[in-house]
Amino acid sequence: MSIKNGRLERLYPALSAKERAILVLRAAKEYDRENPLVRSTMPHAQADEFNRLVGLTSAANLEMGLVVFAVSTQVQQLDLKMGWLATLEHCAAEFALMGGYIAGSTKEPVTETQYRERERELRAEMLPLRECALIATEGYEGWATTDYVTNEHGVEQISNAAWNRVLREKKREIASAVASGALEASGKGSRLRIACGAFRDWLGIHMPVFADWGSGYDVYPDDQADEVERLRLHRESARDLLKSLSLETRTRDSIAAEGPTGTDADLARALVSSVRHGIVENWCELRAVEIAIADVQANFGDEDVLGVGARTMLEDSKEMLVDLHARIQKYVGDFDLAEPS
Repeated sequence: MSIKNGRLERLYPALSAKERAILVLRAAKEYDRENPLVRSTMPHAQADEFNRLVGLTSAANLEMGLVVFAVSTQVQQLDLKMGWLATLEHCAAEFALMGGYIAGSTKEPVTETQYRERERELRAEMLPLRECALIATEGYEGWATTDYVTNEHGVEQISNAAWNRVLREKKREIASAVASGALEASGKGSRLRIACGAFRDWLGIHMPVFADWGSGYDVYPDDQADEVERLRLHRESARDLLKSLSLETRTRDSIAAEGPTGTDADLARALVSSVRHGIVENWCELRAVEIAIADVQANFGDEDVLGVGARTMLEDSKEMLVDLHARIQKYVGDFDLAEPS
């Protein structure tokens, strides 16, 4: 035995119960064998306090350590769910682009009779006087040089005063045409409505026939009605599929009333709800562990009573929850990470 070790051994009988418990704790944290002198030199009067302190460290690292491990596993699962949600969101964006392409770059198939019926429906729509005046003002070509101003971006545009002047003129012109019988209309005053088709004919502008889901209509002869129906069903199937893959199709109330449908939108909402609930619950559990550990640690001064592995797991899990909390608020709005009751 060295002189140094001999001197150290002579110090053991003078240790307090707290100092002995700290030595036992450090040995356990460092996965080292505790010196038998810690216990063998302990006065009988210190036994109760020593056993109490060692019991606290065991509770912290065994029972609390198991809680930390369990919560850490749940937090990792929440992170996986957030990854799943991000994947759904990315796919939904791709499907939205596909839907936008179909709506903006392809045409709906219709027969000639169906097209004419759609055209008649649009021509028969009744428009308010102001809407008609806006259409006429947008097509006005008699703007003077003095009607233009330069905006803050250096671009010339019609001034508000000039626009409102022409808008008032068009309102008077249209109202005068209605009064003379040149325009088909119904109602009076604020309830005045003008037939869309007749109004566009009066202006001398083309009557557009807009498709519900397409850039226009692909018109087939009536004797190809079967082919039109086949193409229409294919488009509707594609539209229904893209809607089911959207993340914006159904509200929480409709899901509660109708039950789950298995769409990606429903799955996304379920993931959001699960992650939000899990964040709140796991944060409270980890904070409760921290509070309990702090109570134990008050008996040991500055000595951390939690083992390195459990401490790292606890801090990493809290950091991950803070990150998840920031990310999930994009979907659910702001909410606080509350302390345990």
